[in-house]
Amino acid sequence: MTKPPTRPRVDLPKEQRTVKLGALLAFAVCGSTLVLACVGLPRRLAFPQDLAERLAFALKADLLIALWVVLAVRMVAKVRFTSVEDNAGSAYSQPSARLAVPAAFLQNTLEQAFIAVVGHLALATTSGEAPLAYIACAVALFGLGRVTFLHGYPQGAGGRAFGGRHDCDTDRGGLCLDPDRDCPRPGVTAQSAHQGRRWAIAAADGMAHPQVR
Repeated sequence: MTKPPTRPRVDLPKEQRTVKLGALLAFAVCGSTLVLACVGLPRRLAFPQDLAERLAFALKADLLIALWVVLAVRMVAKVRFTSVEDNAGSAYSQPSARLAVPAAFLQNTLEQAFIAVVGHLALATTSGEAPLAYIACAVALFGLGRVTFLHGYPQGAGGRAFGGRHDCDTDRGGLCLDPDRDCPRPGVTAQSAHQGRRWAIAAADGMAHPQVR
């Protein structure tokens, strides 16, 4: 960012309506995309069954999430390098107007990344192909959420609501899936589709009713 962002005017009732709308839109995008992934990807791709290979799959997929953390760190470092107010470090001053948004983006990205990685590793330990399809889709959705969150941040809470809730819904859906759910390993396409539907329904239920089981 070359220009310091200006503080947006806050019309609280309007912002609250915009936040709710953004949250609903994020739920619709995440829910529909994850349902399609859980049902469709196992029909087209072969996912690993061995536990070690499944964990390796999740870790490799999460490298894309780690890349977003690296990008956020780079944004903060770039501002600190060129800003007199911020060069000394956060221990000696509050973030300047130039650094405020990148710093907030870094903090939020770290929070979302931690939840996502933990949830993905937990999902990788469950049997079947649908959990790995969920992980593959969730990693892509994570990137979309980061882009929209950063782009909308200067517009206030309503502007960043879609991106923030987008990643939250994706992570929450994974964490709310029950690792002990009966999900037999698919041997044929019909089983894969049936299992995918069950996981998709569970994920949507987790996003709509956030409760870590």
